[in-house]
Amino acid sequence: MFNSKSKANNTSSKADKNKKLSIDDVKELTWTRILELSALEQKKFTAEDSSTCTSEAALQVGESGSQKDFLLTRATKVLDLLKQKAPELLQPEPSDLRVWTIGLIFVCLAFLLGVITDELATTGNKINLLSPPLLGLFLWNILIYIWLMVSFIVRCVRKEKTFGAEPLRELLSSSFTKIQTTASKKSPTLTQFFKIWIPAEAPYLRRIVACILHLSAMCFGLGLIFSIGIRGWGTAYTAGWESTWLAEKPNAVLAFLNLVYNILPSNDNLFQTLNTEVVKNMRFDVTPAGVPATYWMIRLITATAIIVIIPRLFLFLYNKVRANFIKNNFPINLQTPYYQNIIRQWHGQSMTIRVLPFGKDLTTEEKNNIEDLSLAINQSGNKFIFEPTAHEDTPLPTIENGKAEELWIVFSMAATPEKEVHIQFAKDIRDLCNKNEASCKVLINSDVFIERFSGTPKRIEERKKNWSTFLDSTAVPYAFANLDSLNVKEISEEFDKTSNHH
Repeated sequence: MFNSKSKANNTSSKADKNKKLSIDDVKELTWTRILELSALEQKKFTAEDSSTCTSEAALQVGESGSQKDFLLTRATKVLDLLKQKAPELLQPEPSDLRVWTIGLIFVCLAFLLGVITDELATTGNKINLLSPPLLGLFLWNILIYIWLMVSFIVRCVRKEKTFGAEPLRELLSSSFTKIQTTASKKSPTLTQFFKIWIPAEAPYLRRIVACILHLSAMCFGLGLIFSIGIRGWGTAYTAGWESTWLAEKPNAVLAFLNLVYNILPSNDNLFQTLNTEVVKNMRFDVTPAGVPATYWMIRLITATAIIVIIPRLFLFLYNKVRANFIKNNFPINLQTPYYQNIIRQWHGQSMTIRVLPFGKDLTTEEKNNIEDLSLAINQSGNKFIFEPTAHEDTPLPTIENGKAEELWIVFSMAATPEKEVHIQFAKDIRDLCNKNEASCKVLINSDVFIERFSGTPKRIEERKKNWSTFLDSTAVPYAFANLDSLNVKEISEEFDKTSNHH
C-alpha cells in the first residue's frame, strides 16, 4: 500500500490520509507515538531527540526507502532512545492478546457439548426424532442465519457497519478488551494508548470473535456426529418418536420428518415408504422397540452437516479472510500533526501556516500564542502568514500547489455558528486545500465567551455542542482553544480526535 518512492509534494494529499500497514506495525507506531509525546510533555525527551531519530531513520532507509520502512525504522530508534532516557515510561507495555488460545478453549468446549447433546437426545439406545436438543440445535442455527442475512441487508441499506452484531460476539469482544486493558489502570501512558487503540482494533477483534463462534458452532455439530457414530458402532440404535402435543397428529410429524430429515433427497426407500400409517407406528408407545435406526442416523448426520457444519464452515472461512485482510491492511491516519511533521522532516520540508481570523482580527498576543501552539504541535519551525480579517465574502487565498501549507481558520466562540456563513467558509477552505494538496484546521477561540459566561457552564457546553455539530459536517479537524491561556496537550488531542473522527 506504500509507494516505494514518495514525492515530497504528496505528503498532504488525500491519497496519504489512510495508509495501510499490518496490525502489528500500526500498534507499534501508535505505542511509539504515545510514548514520544508523553516523554516530550514530561521533558524527558526533547525536540532535538525527535529530529535525531528522524534523521537517522531517513539515512538508514535511504532516498528510495518506502514510507512504511521509514516510519517503522524511526519508531524503533525512538523506542531504543526512550529505553535509555525514560525506561519507566515503557513499563508496562501493551500485552499481546492471545485470542486464538482462548478461542481454542471455546471450540473444545463446544465439541464436548455436542457429545453431551447426543447423550441428552437419546434414551438408552432409542433415538427420539423429535428430541428438543436436536430440534433446538437446528432451529438456533437457522435463526442465526436469518439474523445475519437481515443484518447484512440493513447494513448495506443504512451504511451502518456494526448493525446486527450478535450480543454474544459483542460480549466476547468486550471481555477480550478488558483482558487487554487490565494492566493499564496503573499506567497513564498505557491508558492513553488503549484509549486510541481499542476503537481502532474493534473491527478486527469482532471478526476474530465471529471466527471463534462459527468454528465453535461447527465443532458442536461435529461433536454430535462423532458421538452418534462412535456409539452406533457398539450400540444397536432404534428410532421413533414421542410427543405430548403431536401424539394424535401423525400428519404433522410426517411433514416435519420430511422437512428436516429428507433435506437432501436420496434413492433409498426410507422416505419412499414413509406415510402417515408408518409414522403412527413409529411412536414408542405403539412400537416400544422402535424401528432400525441406521438410515435415520445417516439422515440425522446429513441434516446436521447441511444445517450446521457446512454453513458454519463457510462463515468461519469468510470471517477469517476478512480478519486477515484487516490484519494485513490496517488503517492508520497519517494526517495527524505528529505524522505530518515526521514526514515533512523526512522530505526536508518546512511548513507554511496561513492563519485566517474570521470576523475579528487577532491581537499580537493571540498571534504569538498561535505560533507557539503550532510549534508545539508540529515540533518544527514554521513560516506564518496572518491574513486580514476574513468574512463570508472574502476572496479565498491563493495556494501554490504542491507546497507544504496548512490553513488555520480562527472562529470566535462568541459568535453563533451559521451554516451559510461560518460553515460554508470552512467548506470552501477545505475544498481549496484538497484541490491544492494542502491541509486545514479550525481553531475556535473560546476566551471571550468563557470569560463572559464563566458562571453558567451549561451555556458554554451548549455553545460548544453547537459549534461541534456544525463543524463535524465539514470533515475538517477542529479544536477549542483559549488563546489567552493555551493548553497544548488538550488542543493537540482534540485535533487528533476530530481528525480521526473524519
